[in-house]
Amino acid sequence: MSATEIITYQDIVEHILDMFDEDRAGRPLRVARRAARESLRELHMAHRWSYYTSERTFVTAAAQTTGTITYDHTGGSYERLLTLADATWPTNVTDYKIIIDDVHYPIERYLTTTTVTLDPNNNPGADVAAGTSYKIYRESYPLPVNFGDFGNLIDLTNNRVVPVISSDVQLSSKEIAQDTPDTPWQVAIRNAGEYLNSLSFVFVPPPGSEIRYRYTFQRAPRSLETEVNSTGTCSANSGSTSVTMSGDHTLTAKHLGAVLRFGTAAAVPTNIFGGIDGTDNPFVDQGIILSIYGTAVVIDNAVSQTHTDVMFTVSDPVDIENNIMLTAYQRMCEARFTSMTKRELKDRRDREELALFALRLAKERDNKSLNSPTYSSYDPFSRVTVTDTA
Repeated sequence: MSATEIITYQDIVEHILDMFDEDRAGRPLRVARRAARESLRELHMAHRWSYYTSERTFVTAAAQTTGTITYDHTGGSYERLLTLADATWPTNVTDYKIIIDDVHYPIERYLTTTTVTLDPNNNPGADVAAGTSYKIYRESYPLPVNFGDFGNLIDLTNNRVVPVISSDVQLSSKEIAQDTPDTPWQVAIRNAGEYLNSLSFVFVPPPGSEIRYRYTFQRAPRSLETEVNSTGTCSANSGSTSVTMSGDHTLTAKHLGAVLRFGTAAAVPTNIFGGIDGTDNPFVDQGIILSIYGTAVVIDNAVSQTHTDVMFTVSDPVDIENNIMLTAYQRMCEARFTSMTKRELKDRRDREELALFALRLAKERDNKSLNSPTYSSYDPFSRVTVTDTA
């Protein structure tokens, strides 16, 4: 990976400051960092970029009916206590719902392998005798935290595409006619209440068996968190990917995936353009951090020479495809900076127009297909250029 050109968070911040002849200090630095973060989010949302297209596979859980249950509504060791005999609960049983006498209830809390509690607002309301049969099922499955936009969901077990419906339709379909766990025919995408700031697949009917699914989606870019970290020194032998940190370095797990650049014993490394303060000490080697164990760091790229107690920088990479998206991202950062620093109206409008033009060009270059989809006639203008439509 690190053999390709890498633009870091520090690089883009210093680019913004360069464009407006600002020092790397105070409010301009703070605003440049905000512009870099917010523009990356806007770039991601502006188009279904090929670079962000990803896929995942998961398997649904089978419904469980083994054993019998007893429900003690009040007065026991726990309120609303549900006890399972001759079987055990899954450790993630709070992601399930339970059917007792044809009524569905959410499970509130896992206590032990045989005991759980039910939701205080949705439970049988009275004791349920020992020996009662039950069924637990899981209807929702979380999407990745970097989920941005949905593509297709394919049921690999039954060889078909699962259509996406609204949450309202999913809920009404389940409550009215399709609440028995079976092979799902439809799916909704919403927050199912399991995790904060995340979405889930919610099936209807709920899965009754193990079914293998694969789906495509637009992932969100890696978050920009570490603009620059240069505390301490580092050493590495020529041809090695192992780096030893020394001094009071502050690298932690959050720096995994960040870019480590090697300088000299006398100065921190700059990018290829030199430092914003006039220094010129371009990095000699760089690599993506793969692991951090105390003072031992492993990067993805073997260094070209031996480094002994040299200064370094660590910065998050800007997660874009440079050949297509970089110019648009730079113009968007510049436009956002002019807006946030309340520059003259003409300057702001000029920057916004440049950003829109660069974004249009990037979208055009991201069109990987020469032809329209097979179900429609060929469109000779599907790859029309920016200049043709300007």
